[in-house]
Amino acid sequence: MDYTLSVEQIQQSIQDKLNHTFVVSPENATDEEFYKACALTVRELMAKGRSEFVQNAEKTGTKQIYYLCMEFLLGRSLAVLPADPAQHPIQPEFGRQFPQGAGRF
Repeated sequence: MDYTLSVEQIQQSIQDKLNHTFVVSPENATDEEFYKACALTVRELMAKGRSEFVQNAEKTGTKQIYYLCMEFLLGRSLAVLPADPAQHPIQPEFGRQFPQGAGRF
């Protein structure tokens, strides 16, 4: 899954969520509505990535993990997260583009 979105695509997605989910314009949106629109945009990307991953795993017949200790993974992932989102180890481009897209409202 390619998580790379342009600033304009991020803005359009947030604006669509505000218009269709919360029925409010960006100018009249509350901080909570804006936050939820941003969260829905990220969730949509993650859901698409998960769907593509599952389809690929089914095609190739890979094994599935049924239990994963999240406490271990969460601690390790937080230990490597940089303060600057642009330096994110997994998706640096998304870390740069999302604050720019969200900050333009």
